[in-house]
Amino acid sequence: MQALSKTKKAQIQSHIQGVKSSMSASRDALKEAATHYYNALKVDPSARDMFAEAFPTVSSATWSGFIRIASGEMDARLLFDATPAARALVKCDSTTQTHYIDKPIPVSCGNGDTILVQLDKMTSEQARQVFNHGAVRDVSEQRAWIETQKTRKQIKTKPTIDRVNEVFVKGSHLHVGKLKLSRAELLRFLAQMEG
Repeated sequence: MQALSKTKKAQIQSHIQGVKSSMSASRDALKEAATHYYNALKVDPSARDMFAEAFPTVSSATWSGFIRIASGEMDARLLFDATPAARALVKCDSTTQTHYIDKPIPVSCGNGDTILVQLDKMTSEQARQVFNHGAVRDVSEQRAWIETQKTRKQIKTKPTIDRVNEVFVKGSHLHVGKLKLSRAELLRFLAQMEG
Protein backbone atom coordinates (compact mmCIF):
# COMPACT_ATOMS: atom_id res chain seq x y z
CA MET A 1 0.00 0.00 0.00
CA GLN A 2 1.38 3.37 -0.95
CA ALA A 3 1.72 6.18 1.55
CA LEU A 4 -1.38 8.33 1.81
CA SER A 5 -1.40 12.07 2.28
CA LYS A 6 -2.61 13.43 5.60
CA THR A 7 -5.77 14.72 3.90
CA LYS A 8 -6.65 11.30 2.44
CA LYS A 9 -5.88 9.57 5.75
CA ALA A 10 -8.18 12.03 7.55
CA GLN A 11 -10.94 11.41 4.98
CA ILE A 12 -10.61 7.63 5.34
CA GLN A 13 -10.58 7.90 9.17
CA SER A 14 -13.77 9.94 8.91
CA HIS A 15 -15.38 7.17 6.85
CA ILE A 16 -14.19 4.53 9.31
CA GLN A 17 -15.82 6.48 12.13
CA GLY A 18 -18.97 6.80 10.02
CA VAL A 19 -19.11 3.02 9.50
CA LYS A 20 -18.54 2.40 13.22
CA SER A 21 -21.28 4.85 14.10
CA SER A 22 -23.71 3.39 11.55
CA MET A 23 -22.99 -0.16 12.69
CA SER A 24 -23.59 0.81 16.29
CA ALA A 25 -26.82 2.58 15.34
CA SER A 26 -27.97 -0.41 13.28
CA ARG A 27 -27.25 -2.74 16.22
CA ASP A 28 -29.31 -0.46 18.46
CA ALA A 29 -32.08 -0.35 15.84
CA LEU A 30 -32.01 -4.14 15.59
CA LYS A 31 -32.37 -4.42 19.36
CA GLU A 32 -35.27 -1.96 19.24
CA ALA A 33 -36.99 -3.92 16.43
CA ALA A 34 -36.49 -7.15 18.39
CA THR A 35 -38.03 -5.55 21.47
CA HIS A 36 -41.08 -4.39 19.49
CA TYR A 37 -41.58 -7.91 18.11
CA TYR A 38 -41.12 -9.48 21.54
CA ASN A 39 -43.56 -7.07 23.19
CA ALA A 40 -46.14 -7.70 20.46
CA LEU A 41 -45.92 -11.44 21.16
CA LYS A 42 -46.45 -10.75 24.84
CA VAL A 43 -49.66 -8.90 23.97
CA ASP A 44 -50.86 -11.85 21.88
CA PRO A 45 -48.86 -14.80 20.50
CA SER A 46 -50.91 -14.68 17.28
CA ALA A 47 -49.04 -11.47 16.45
CA ARG A 48 -46.42 -13.82 15.00
CA ASP A 49 -48.71 -14.43 11.99
CA MET A 50 -49.30 -10.72 11.51
CA PHE A 51 -45.55 -10.05 11.48
CA ALA A 52 -44.97 -12.91 9.03
CA GLU A 53 -47.57 -11.38 6.72
CA ALA A 54 -46.18 -7.86 7.09
CA PHE A 55 -42.58 -9.05 6.51
CA PRO A 56 -42.76 -12.06 4.15
CA THR A 57 -39.02 -12.08 3.42
CA VAL A 58 -38.00 -12.34 7.07
CA SER A 59 -37.24 -15.94 8.01
CA SER A 60 -38.60 -17.72 11.07
CA ALA A 61 -34.99 -18.06 12.26
CA THR A 62 -34.69 -14.26 12.27
CA TRP A 63 -37.92 -13.89 14.26
CA SER A 64 -36.63 -16.49 16.74
CA GLY A 65 -33.40 -14.52 16.95
CA PHE A 66 -35.41 -11.37 17.69
CA ILE A 67 -37.02 -13.13 20.65
CA ARG A 68 -33.61 -14.22 21.93
CA ILE A 69 -32.18 -10.69 21.51
CA ALA A 70 -35.11 -9.01 23.24
CA SER A 71 -35.05 -11.49 26.12
CA GLY A 72 -31.31 -10.96 26.60
CA GLU A 73 -30.31 -14.48 25.52
CA MET A 74 -28.45 -13.41 22.38
CA ASP A 75 -26.13 -10.60 21.37
CA ALA A 76 -27.63 -8.80 18.36
CA ARG A 77 -24.27 -8.89 16.55
CA LEU A 78 -24.69 -12.67 16.11
CA LEU A 79 -28.12 -12.57 14.45
CA PHE A 80 -26.88 -12.43 10.85
CA ASP A 81 -23.43 -13.97 11.35
CA ALA A 82 -23.46 -17.36 9.62
CA THR A 83 -19.87 -18.34 10.34
CA PRO A 84 -19.45 -21.73 12.06
CA ALA A 85 -17.97 -20.11 15.16
CA ALA A 86 -20.83 -17.60 15.47
CA ARG A 87 -23.43 -20.37 15.04
CA ALA A 88 -21.71 -22.25 17.89
CA LEU A 89 -21.25 -19.15 20.09
CA VAL A 90 -24.94 -18.24 19.79
CA LYS A 91 -25.72 -21.44 21.75
CA CYS A 92 -23.75 -20.08 24.72
CA ASP A 93 -25.19 -17.74 27.34
CA SER A 94 -25.25 -14.02 26.52
CA THR A 95 -22.35 -13.19 28.87
CA THR A 96 -20.11 -15.68 27.06
CA GLN A 97 -21.30 -14.36 23.68
CA THR A 98 -20.49 -10.77 24.57
CA HIS A 99 -17.10 -11.80 26.00
CA TYR A 100 -15.95 -13.63 22.85
CA ILE A 101 -17.45 -11.51 20.06
CA ASP A 102 -14.66 -8.95 20.09
CA LYS A 103 -11.91 -10.82 21.90
CA PRO A 104 -9.76 -13.54 20.36
CA ILE A 105 -10.41 -17.07 21.58
CA PRO A 106 -7.55 -19.36 22.68
CA VAL A 107 -7.28 -22.31 20.30
CA SER A 108 -5.02 -25.29 20.97
CA CYS A 109 -2.88 -26.36 18.03
CA GLY A 110 -2.57 -29.88 19.42
CA ASN A 111 1.21 -29.72 19.62
CA GLY A 112 1.18 -27.80 22.90
CA ASP A 113 0.98 -24.39 21.24
CA THR A 114 -1.99 -22.08 21.64
CA ILE A 115 -3.04 -19.36 19.23
CA LEU A 116 -5.60 -16.58 19.64
CA VAL A 117 -8.24 -16.54 16.90
CA GLN A 118 -10.93 -13.93 16.26
CA LEU A 119 -14.45 -15.35 15.96
CA ASP A 120 -14.81 -14.35 12.30
CA LYS A 121 -11.45 -15.94 11.38
CA MET A 122 -12.12 -19.29 13.05
CA THR A 123 -12.37 -22.32 10.77
CA SER A 124 -15.23 -24.80 11.13
CA GLU A 125 -12.79 -27.39 12.54
CA GLN A 126 -11.57 -24.88 15.16
CA ALA A 127 -15.19 -24.03 16.02
CA ARG A 128 -15.96 -27.75 16.62
CA GLN A 129 -12.84 -27.94 18.79
CA VAL A 130 -13.56 -24.79 20.82
CA PHE A 131 -17.33 -24.96 21.31
CA ASN A 132 -19.21 -27.77 23.00
CA HIS A 133 -23.02 -27.55 23.03
CA GLY A 134 -23.34 -24.10 24.57
CA ALA A 135 -19.96 -24.00 26.31
CA VAL A 136 -16.44 -22.91 25.42
CA ARG A 137 -13.74 -25.51 25.99
CA ASP A 138 -10.60 -24.27 27.70
CA VAL A 139 -7.23 -25.18 26.16
CA SER A 140 -6.81 -28.39 28.19
CA GLU A 141 -10.32 -29.53 27.21
CA GLN A 142 -9.46 -28.76 23.59
CA ARG A 143 -6.33 -30.93 23.81
CA ALA A 144 -8.42 -33.78 25.18
CA TRP A 145 -10.95 -33.27 22.37
CA ILE A 146 -8.16 -33.37 19.77
CA GLU A 147 -6.87 -36.67 21.20
CA THR A 148 -10.39 -38.11 21.16
CA GLN A 149 -10.77 -37.12 17.50
CA LYS A 150 -7.43 -38.76 16.64
CA THR A 151 -8.57 -41.97 18.33
CA ARG A 152 -11.88 -41.91 16.45
CA LYS A 153 -10.08 -41.43 13.13
CA GLN A 154 -7.76 -44.35 13.92
CA ILE A 155 -10.72 -46.58 14.73
CA LYS A 156 -12.48 -45.59 11.50
CA THR A 157 -9.38 -46.26 9.39
CA LYS A 158 -8.64 -49.73 10.82
CA PRO A 159 -9.24 -52.34 8.15
CA THR A 160 -12.26 -54.52 8.69
CA ILE A 161 -11.49 -58.19 9.00
CA ASP A 162 -13.56 -60.45 6.76
CA ARG A 163 -15.21 -63.07 8.90
CA VAL A 164 -14.12 -66.09 6.89
CA ASN A 165 -14.59 -68.30 9.92
CA GLU A 166 -18.35 -67.74 9.87
CA VAL A 167 -19.85 -70.92 8.44
CA PHE A 168 -23.59 -71.60 8.41
CA VAL A 169 -26.30 -73.19 6.32
CA LYS A 170 -29.21 -71.07 5.15
CA GLY A 171 -31.80 -72.76 2.99
CA SER A 172 -30.03 -74.93 0.44
CA HIS A 173 -26.74 -73.02 0.55
CA LEU A 174 -23.60 -73.25 2.65
CA HIS A 175 -22.23 -69.83 3.62
CA VAL A 176 -18.50 -69.49 4.39
CA GLY A 177 -17.77 -65.85 5.15
CA LYS A 178 -19.03 -63.97 2.09
CA LEU A 179 -18.90 -67.08 -0.09
CA LYS A 180 -22.22 -68.81 -0.83
CA LEU A 181 -22.20 -72.41 -2.16
CA SER A 182 -25.12 -74.47 -3.39
CA ARG A 183 -25.35 -78.23 -2.64
CA ALA A 184 -24.23 -79.04 -6.22
CA GLU A 185 -21.22 -76.68 -5.99
CA LEU A 186 -20.23 -78.17 -2.64
CA LEU A 187 -20.46 -81.73 -3.98
CA ARG A 188 -18.33 -80.74 -7.00
CA PHE A 189 -15.62 -79.30 -4.68
CA LEU A 190 -15.74 -82.41 -2.47
CA ALA A 191 -15.33 -84.65 -5.53
CA GLN A 192 -12.21 -82.70 -6.50
CA MET A 193 -10.61 -83.26 -3.10
CA GLU A 194 -7.90 -85.94 -2.86
CA GLY A 195 -8.01 -88.53 -0.24
